[in-house]
Amino acid sequence: MKQIKECIPIVVVSRIEQSKTFYTETLGFTVHFDTGEVAGLLHDKVMIYLVSELSEHRRQPAGSANLNFLVDEVDELFCRCVESGAEILVNPEDRTYGQRDFAIKDSDGNVLVFACGLGT
Repeated sequence: MKQIKECIPIVVVSRIEQSKTFYTETLGFTVHFDTGEVAGLLHDKVMIYLVSELSEHRRQPAGSANLNFLVDEVDELFCRCVESGAEILVNPEDRTYGQRDFAIKDSDGNVLVFACGLGT
């Protein structure tokens, strides 16, 4: 193997339509493709796949993903997550490891962390 070119996280969900709405309306992703059982969501250059727990393509149970997104700014996004009713796990805070971040769960319990470098 010379080079890893890309990594596309897979997020297994129980209600794919509800999840697409959350990821697009709250987090700003757009639907790149949708087969009904698998949806590819895109935000800038970041792609994630939502996979229905009823799909034969599912490899883990719904709610088992843990994703960390590096973003430009966290506080505005945190406010949008709060307004959407997302379950907040960790409020935004400057961390000793050099990032400001927060964590939420989607409706299936998948953990989503959003972080930016301090001073950026």
